[in-house]
Amino acid sequence: MRQTFAYINPKSVGRNLQQIRSIVGDDKHIMAVVKADAYGHGMLPIVQALTAAGADAFAVATCDEALELRQNGVRLPILVLGAATEGDLEELIMNDIAFTVWYSGQLEEIRRCPAVKKKKARVHLKIDSGMARLGVREDDALLGMLSIFREAPELFFEGVFTHFATADEEDEQYFRMQVERFEHALSLVRAMGFSPVVHAGNSAVTLHSPRYHYDMVRPGYALYGYDPGPGDVGVLEPAMRWTTQIVNLKWIGPDEGVSYGVTYRTDRDTLVATIPVGYADGYRRAIGNTGYVLVHGRRAPVIGRVCMDQTMIDVTGIANVAIRDEVVLLGRQGKDQITANEMAAWQETIGYEVLCNIGKRVPRIYE
Repeated sequence: MRQTFAYINPKSVGRNLQQIRSIVGDDKHIMAVVKADAYGHGMLPIVQALTAAGADAFAVATCDEALELRQNGVRLPILVLGAATEGDLEELIMNDIAFTVWYSGQLEEIRRCPAVKKKKARVHLKIDSGMARLGVREDDALLGMLSIFREAPELFFEGVFTHFATADEEDEQYFRMQVERFEHALSLVRAMGFSPVVHAGNSAVTLHSPRYHYDMVRPGYALYGYDPGPGDVGVLEPAMRWTTQIVNLKWIGPDEGVSYGVTYRTDRDTLVATIPVGYADGYRRAIGNTGYVLVHGRRAPVIGRVCMDQTMIDVTGIANVAIRDEVVLLGRQGKDQITANEMAAWQETIGYEVLCNIGKRVPRIYE
């Protein structure tokens, strides 16, 4: 049996949604983002908790994720944020799943789909306001799509949305530019007589920019207990605790090398503990010589390179350490805590990636 586990509390996710509800108010809808296996937390248990806590809808990245929810009895509205192929359309339409469109060719594909003779296709129009990712940007292209909506009763123009690139940063200049572009696009949509649901608020906007909540917000990272900023509202609970155990202890002398490439050499007699977790579990190689774990509530540095399946830590200054002692990689132990944001800083990445990259071979245990 493995010694490395991710303990997940779905009730924390539910409480985070309720905190978000208190921020956005009862008049705004909350579309909970549960893509990427609910940011590594397990999509189905998390969706169940979010449904009980009052989520209004769910957003996923792929058609497979959306269909998995439907096949497991989820009846709330679902939006696929990513690209749907022509081959996906039949199942999406027949399962009443909304999907994203951003160029006129997609609308023609939908109109050719036999399913629209039985049921309207629910679509959300994506505006590229500055991510240069998915979305329509030019006015002429947008107006062309709106003209198709006018003449296509088989299309239900349910929503219009965008995604902000810098809402979690202190400098608001680019964010303001994106808002202006999006609101210009909204003016064209409304001038053509449409009134779809408007949504643009990722976690940062949801928590910090109430002016841009529009009709619905789309929190993701915040649901799992983290505020992407700027600032911190201080009311969210991290839902995951990632732990392992010490499986070996040994004393080595000064000027001894540790792990591949000998990127770390001891400067004193050192008690080295080995823990059975590595980059194959999502504990990335970049954490070597930069990160920490918690043992007996104290910080122990990661020494040497993280291996595929094992990592070494320095526990010299921690009393009474023994084999099978719990080691916390992510989460709280005693009075200290390691967060996804802190772990991300050791790797020069973001906390989202930390959570999503915890591997499938790490068993999830739901508390």
